[in-house]
Amino acid sequence: ARFIEDAIRRRLYIGETDEATLPRITGEASVNEWRPGQYCLRFETTHDVSGLIYALTYKIFRHLRGDIFGLTAHTRGRQGFTSVYHTLPDDLTLEQAQELVRRHF
Repeated sequence: ARFIEDAIRRRLYIGETDEATLPRITGEASVNEWRPGQYCLRFETTHDVSGLIYALTYKIFRHLRGDIFGLTAHTRGRQGFTSVYHTLPDDLTLEQAQELVRRHF
């Protein structure tokens, strides 16, 4: 309990205001069902990819409330490709997740 209390006092958790400090990401994002009950957010960019994985995983946590279980990322020249494999909560449909991706990614 002391560890949790200390973490709360020192803000060692991800809060709602933390998104403003994330690196700006520019590219194409999509989310689709990968396997039954499992989803994949794909992101492709030709811009600087510094901080991209952190920003994407934060956004999946924050907006999709997803549990991440896998990730692949690679670059080719100036292009970056990232796939984040995750679940969605039972109350969030794929269509709702796709709309959230359009708005927040």
